[in-house]
Amino acid sequence: VLHRASIAEEIAWTRRHTGEGGSDDALLDALGLRELRLRHPRDLSSGERQRAAIAALLCGAPALALIDEPTRGMDGRARTQTAALLHALAAGGASVVVATHDSVLAAAVATRVVEVRDHTARDLGPPRSALSGTSPYATQLGSLRACGPVTVDEALAAVGAAMPAPP
Repeated sequence: VLHRASIAEEIAWTRRHTGEGGSDDALLDALGLRELRLRHPRDLSSGERQRAAIAALLCGAPALALIDEPTRGMDGRARTQTAALLHALAAGGASVVVATHDSVLAAAVATRVVEVRDHTARDLGPPRSALSGTSPYATQLGSLRACGPVTVDEALAAVGAAMPAPP
């Protein structure tokens, strides 16, 4: 939840409390928020607020990030930018746990897929098998077309491979 009067103030608050330095402009550019940095979070769209919350998280350089539905309310470009940042965060050594219904995001950034249903967590394995139509626990990604299951590779190709390749 964002509590400061602007995105810039939210990031500054996080940096003060974590002792992290860095370039706010680079982060804001990566999330497409530079022009919005002085706006109050309540005046943003839901996708912009989501990206602002991610900026406030990432500027603190967390060792562990627990993120719920990071691409909710985002357009395709913002989803791609967010996926790239999450991928970079994990590549930098952070542990990133993402709760999402976004199968394309999971295919792009996950190393493991865990399904949570009826108060039970089931490890479905790497995204290439967990999200394909061949898994008995495959997500809706496996039933996107009438002529048969779609694989993670096909789904990523369909979105133009705009997101980073899975690890």
